[in-house]
Amino acid sequence: MGTRVSEVGNVVIAAITTTASINSAYVLANDSAYPTKFAGTTANGANVGGTAVLHVFYDWDGTHGARFTLNGTTPTNAVGHLVPTAGALGAAATSTELVIRGQQNIAAFQTIGTGSGVKISWYLTIDDDR
Repeated sequence: MGTRVSEVGNVVIAAITTTASINSAYVLANDSAYPTKFAGTTANGANVGGTAVLHVFYDWDGTHGARFTLNGTTPTNAVGHLVPTAGALGAAATSTELVIRGQQNIAAFQTIGTGSGVKISWYLTIDDDR
């Protein structure tokens, strides 16, 4: 996983920087690092407001893929959108970044790996448009 740099005007409000296995359905909102609400979130001593943006990084093992949903449906090996990769499956030691915009989509986001080799990390930003 490479270095992550947020664009100017974006404030990171939550993150998981250590990769977590997603061999079962993973719901961001169940993660202890996920904020319970966006409104009133304070970062660097200031309240931020604007569009929420989620950056999810899938680390591939060369054997398994992943799926995701944005409507609250639990993904399975057969249900959900396939996470794009450079081939049929992500080559070992490669990664894919999935960017999801908007609080409603982020709150409903769920993902699953088709095997225990798929891992993710993520960070959540707010476009500070004050």
